[in-house]
Amino acid sequence: MSPMLLLVSLFACTSSDSSTDSGAEEGPFTSTLPVSTCGLEPYTWLDDSRLGEIVEVEKLDEASMSAELIDGLLALSGVTALSPVPYGIETWRFRYITQDKGQLVEATGVINLPATDEEQTFDVVAWLHPTMGFNDTCAPSAGPLENWLASGLLATQGYAVVAPDYLGMAGWGEPSGMLHPYVVPEPTAVASLDAIRALKRFQDDGHVVDTDAVIGDRIALWGASEGGFAALWTDRYAAGYAPELEITSVVAAVPPTDLTGIAVDAVSAEIDATGGLVGVLTGSWSWHDKPVPLDTFLTDSDPSFIASRIEETLLTECSPGGLFDEVDGIEGLFQSDFVASVKAEDWNALGAYGCMLQEGNLRSTPIPRGSDAPVFIVAGERDELVVGARVRDDIPRLCEQGYVIDYVECDEAGHVDAAANTLLRQMDWVKARFDGEPLGATCVVGAPEVCESPL
Repeated sequence: MSPMLLLVSLFACTSSDSSTDSGAEEGPFTSTLPVSTCGLEPYTWLDDSRLGEIVEVEKLDEASMSAELIDGLLALSGVTALSPVPYGIETWRFRYITQDKGQLVEATGVINLPATDEEQTFDVVAWLHPTMGFNDTCAPSAGPLENWLASGLLATQGYAVVAPDYLGMAGWGEPSGMLHPYVVPEPTAVASLDAIRALKRFQDDGHVVDTDAVIGDRIALWGASEGGFAALWTDRYAAGYAPELEITSVVAAVPPTDLTGIAVDAVSAEIDATGGLVGVLTGSWSWHDKPVPLDTFLTDSDPSFIASRIEETLLTECSPGGLFDEVDGIEGLFQSDFVASVKAEDWNALGAYGCMLQEGNLRSTPIPRGSDAPVFIVAGERDELVVGARVRDDIPRLCEQGYVIDYVECDEAGHVDAAANTLLRQMDWVKARFDGEPLGATCVVGAPEVCESPL
């Protein structure tokens, strides 16, 4: 697959006494948000002024390109709808400080800025990547070049882009020492918000030397699949964790909004969500300090020994699908008691696992939403990974909570096609929000519509 076509698929699936701009006068902000539970020992939020501090920066020359070179790559790949691009790009990867369960930790990401020799201010896009894997080697900042192109493409359109790798995906430098907490709200949102803080420090601390781009204050959160989940939860945590950040809009393409509902579907029939549920539960189990043995929900019998092998597989492989090759259906993957409790939606019977799944439901979280940013949600009618029907059913529930949602469901589209075929529409929607254009009718769940690829 060519780099630019792979790019399209990716859309589917300072010193220690410095502080952020708005907190400089009043000191570090201390969050009062509830912290995650599900078997964890109690911990508290840190108010350290180093949150968002940049530890190290490395220029990525191979991912810094002129507009002419980018147009050439797009032409070679047959992707002409985005040409001619307005800007070339300059690209860096960086390490920054965030927090995790009451401890300061380091995380990594990528920054893309438009290449310009005139001083211009560019709005910010936080690009939140889709599922890439579960360990450090899978992080976008680890490369190869294709992994940097998704965020780079957005920068060519005139945005200052920050693309966090997420916790457990340290793409360079010191290893993270942990399994990626896959589709877990708190660590996903916190690492993303501190990455945005780091973007502001990137310029304030004098790291920008190759472009006269000025990083603006207005921020769009934008992601697909796991990244759509990240966008929604980053927005949810923003007011209570980083109130100085100005979130203006949120794009969530094919996001899992209802983990309990997806779990029911995943154990009721063999669909894409079945394997996805294993990743969600294993990543969450690890982040929640392994409260119960894995074989309480996964089988551990011959020939696959899933419970014994899954953690090591996710820690060493980015595409662990081969582990399931010899699994005989749902019964060969999940313990029967687990399946029965999920089908009955008896989350209390599942103990920590039921708690973990419920924590991932946007509509029932105890995290208050202080944001009034409009949200664009894309779903696929035939999506069997995040289950399109579950996303559709969540729209009115979220709107009842005050969300302002522009919703599109793509007729007959699966997971990747729904995200990729609406790419230009997502771009236009974000631009319209930055331009202050009024929204049309919102919170409308109409009939699925044809979403043909514009590329």
